[in-house]
Amino acid sequence: RKTFLDNFEKEAKKEIESIKNDVTLTDAEKATAKAKVEAQLQEAKGKAKESKSFDDLKNIQDKFNSELPHTPGKPLKDQQSDAIAELEKKQQEIEKAIEGDKTLPRDEKEKQIADSKERLKSDTQKVKDAKNADAIKKAFEEGKVNIPQAHIPGDLNKDKEKLLAEL
Repeated sequence: RKTFLDNFEKEAKKEIESIKNDVTLTDAEKATAKAKVEAQLQEAKGKAKESKSFDDLKNIQDKFNSELPHTPGKPLKDQQSDAIAELEKKQQEIEKAIEGDKTLPRDEKEKQIADSKERLKSDTQKVKDAKNADAIKKAFEEGKVNIPQAHIPGDLNKDKEKLLAEL
């Protein structure tokens, strides 16, 4: 029985280490996966203490070992592609908003659209440079805030006053 309990501990430690080193999971996902391993370990230990035979112990161990491995997150390349696609969509929305902004003269619209594209390029690079799920998420969240800042609506009242002053 002691050997089985030691094996449960050893396998759980190995799995927790594997979770810790999984770059496809965010810290929150890692915490959830670790908690699941801890719960599985406690359950297996409890069942092992109540087991009546070697076969019972063997079945508990087999079940524990088969259920233990965590599910890795999406591959980093996929996470990056998804984040970049969302940032591109955001930039398109901002470009449309700038195009449709009646308070901006053509040259200002062109400047702001160019700025939104530069911001997209910079934020896309940050996502590509990210080495784990948390870094991808952070770069994506920053980009979602950064890109819309390219659109600065004009002030019609100020423009009207300027034109009236020139008359």
